[in-house]
Amino acid sequence: MFLDAVRVVGESGPVPHALHLTASAASWWRPELRGSVSRIGAFCYGIRSADGPDLEGVRPAASLVATVVEVAGDDAVIAIGSFDGLPSTLGGASVGTPGGARVLTAVGQTTSIVDRWPGARVGDEVTLFGAGESGESSATTLAERIDTVGEEILTRLTARVRRAVID
Repeated sequence: MFLDAVRVVGESGPVPHALHLTASAASWWRPELRGSVSRIGAFCYGIRSADGPDLEGVRPAASLVATVVEVAGDDAVIAIGSFDGLPSTLGGASVGTPGGARVLTAVGQTTSIVDRWPGARVGDEVTLFGAGESGESSATTLAERIDTVGEEILTRLTARVRRAVID
C-alpha cells in the first residue's frame, strides 16, 4: 500500500525525497520496503524482533546483573525485584550464574530467588539477561515468555537500577 501511494504521488507531482516505512525488522528482512530512510532502534542494542530468529553478528549490547545478597538452603537471593522493573511473571526463566544457567524461581518486590549453584556466595553476580555467556536468556527471549517485546524488558527498568557503561 505504501509503495502504491508513492507511485500515485509520483504520477501527480514530485515524490518526497525521504521515504520511510521500515523499522529494525523490516529493514533487515524486507529491503524492497526500505525507502531512503530506515529507523533502526532495538537492533542497535542487539534486541531481535519478537518471534524472529537470532541474527548472525548481532549481539545484545545490554545486560542486567544483580548481586547475591543471601544464600539459604537451595536458594540464592538477588538484589532486584518488581520494584526495579523486573516483571514478576518471569519466574521460571533461565538466568546466568557463576555456576551456569539456573532458574529464576520467584520475583519479589525488591529481591528475587534463583536456584542455588555449588559454591554460591554473597557478592556473586547473576545475569538476568544478556548475551548468553553465563547461561542467561536474551531480553527478547524473556519478553516472549510473557507475550511482550524485548524493548519492554529494557525500558521498564526503573531508576533504582544503576546503569553502567562497560568498555
